[in-house]
Amino acid sequence: PGAILAQGLDCANLRALPHLLLPAMMQVTCPAGVSEGQQITVQAPDGHQFAVEVPKGVEPGGVFSVQIPQSVGAPAQQAMGQVGDLMADKSVLFIKQEWAAIECLGCEAKNRYRVSVPTASGDEGQVFMYIAEKSDCLERICCGVNRSLTLNLQGNLLGQVGDPFVCCAVNQRIKTAAGEEKFRVGPTTACQLGFCCPCCADINFPISDRASGQQVAAVTKRALDLSDLCLHTNRFVVNFDKVQDPGDKRLILGAAMLLDLQYFEVQKK
Repeated sequence: PGAILAQGLDCANLRALPHLLLPAMMQVTCPAGVSEGQQITVQAPDGHQFAVEVPKGVEPGGVFSVQIPQSVGAPAQQAMGQVGDLMADKSVLFIKQEWAAIECLGCEAKNRYRVSVPTASGDEGQVFMYIAEKSDCLERICCGVNRSLTLNLQGNLLGQVGDPFVCCAVNQRIKTAAGEEKFRVGPTTACQLGFCCPCCADINFPISDRASGQQVAAVTKRALDLSDLCLHTNRFVVNFDKVQDPGDKRLILGAAMLLDLQYFEVQKK
């Protein structure tokens, strides 16, 4: 059962699996007067508190990562986090592709992305979700970016994303699970400066409502910084703007993933 299919294909089914939203992680700063081995109380992003132990070697002022318990202040189903629940209060998302050391050897690794709400300065914020690729090792080695793959998000079939051929333009069609076209990405020209010189400029992808033709959201691929250049990773910002429905936000997030796979994984090779 496939989510986003081969980067070389023009159609993608979006499917999600709950367990890949977990574990949710957060960073904690060790308070003054607290030493390793002691327990402190921290507050999760949803406002609930839980106790953690300061790891060995962490001094006051040091930062360490902890896993947010599934059972914190919520029934198990809610703690697992439906994507709809996670998306409901999010107006902008920051997507950061993680680095895989094996790609230094020339091997294509499974893609994994961190999803957060950007900070006031536009940088990556507190990660609340991960998106992970599931693909065959032999296909990654032999086919590279043209392999078939699945990007796991949450639980049921969400919709489809198609990208019919248009010369020198990005022209995605975003459809619901019933096959109804809901949004369009572009058409936007592929002659933007960011395509030719990815270090110099962002690349913008407007998203319009199929019924009204008005722009309702946007995806922006950030210009490559030094870290992106060295580690061969990409960064995206998804601005939902006028889109309020969590299900529609999921579809647009899936379209952003396909943009990376279709247009920017190829550029890294």
